[in-house]
Amino acid sequence: MELPCACCFPSIFFVFVGVLFIIFKLIDYFILSIFEKYKVAKKTYLIFSRFTSVLIGLIAVGVGIVSQNGDTRNWLFYKFAVMTSNKTLEFDTLRCEHVKNLSGRVLELGPGPGNNFKCWDKDSKITEWVGVEPNKYFHEFLKLEHENRNLTFPMSTICSKGEDLDIPPQSFDAVLATHVLCSVGDILLVLKQIHRALKSGGVYYYLEHVAAQEGTWKYYGQRAFEPIVNILGNGCAFKSIWLDLTPETGLVEFKDIHLRHVAAPIPFFAFEPHIIGYATKI
Repeated sequence: MELPCACCFPSIFFVFVGVLFIIFKLIDYFILSIFEKYKVAKKTYLIFSRFTSVLIGLIAVGVGIVSQNGDTRNWLFYKFAVMTSNKTLEFDTLRCEHVKNLSGRVLELGPGPGNNFKCWDKDSKITEWVGVEPNKYFHEFLKLEHENRNLTFPMSTICSKGEDLDIPPQSFDAVLATHVLCSVGDILLVLKQIHRALKSGGVYYYLEHVAAQEGTWKYYGQRAFEPIVNILGNGCAFKSIWLDLTPETGLVEFKDIHLRHVAAPIPFFAFEPHIIGYATKI
């Protein structure tokens, strides 16, 4: 099943709100006809009906503003990510087992609020960390998180998208990306940039949420929630990312490609399907 383009998501949402509003008004008309002889019940329901209509309208307007304003989406996503980063989650165990032993110069794509900083301490073998984060609101928070966790390796951030990365080739021992490919515009271009950034023998570590198996209830649930996820998640979508992480497609000139599907311990069912793995540059 092909996903709608990102630019179509706001339109899909407003169609959904419109249909929901029509259904609500039909139910409204039916209930009012039942309450016709009961004045108190009718008045009470009318108050509830008007409140619900206004609420639906405000939600539609709010989502419309957010969907059309990139800076607002960046700020809201930053606020939400920072709020959840302060919590200890079961998912952190999966995350940290994957990245705790990184060493040398590390390039991280889309670090957000620095959730992977939870996995390292002052004795880490990382000699330098560079974060590529296109959302400017995260940059200062990353510095504070690095300081608050007493991490000693040097750090810096680059305000850029993965597709536009401009760094010296073969300059990093590891590239790390957690929940990144779901929101990039061109996965294969990002993978080429990762290959370019890695030294020979360097390793690309990935952990991504993905589309559920077609035909399952999770798959259809993802499709239903995708317009909202795309707006509030700042471009995030449920994709079959594992199809791009193969020697024939995105991981050309990589070896020791390890990929496995896991059900991540995440409260919201739509985000449970994940892939985790690594690949070594030849």
